[in-house]
Amino acid sequence: MDMQSLQTYLITTITDPGIKILAAIAFWIVGRWLIGRVIGLIQAGMNLTGPVIAVRPYTNNAHYWQVYVDTNEAIVRTCKEAGWPAPTPTQITRIVQG
Repeated sequence: MDMQSLQTYLITTITDPGIKILAAIAFWIVGRWLIGRVIGLIQAGMNLTGPVIAVRPYTNNAHYWQVYVDTNEAIVRTCKEAGWPAPTPTQITRIVQG
């Protein structure tokens, strides 16, 4: 076996697993970052009373209030039909005696 063949063999044998390991580490870092972003977005859409529903219909200024009222009525009607309870603010008070 000549020196050139040995060098080529060693380079391919060492670099191939090394590249795979670096790619795995990069995917792990990106995955952890994405998971953190998704968790942050989910937490941003929740509050103490439940999920926050944001609906933004676009309309002409002359029709704004009618569209606003109709949209809210549609949301309430849909939630009632689905059996979702109305959001009620809650507060947990913890009394420590000591």
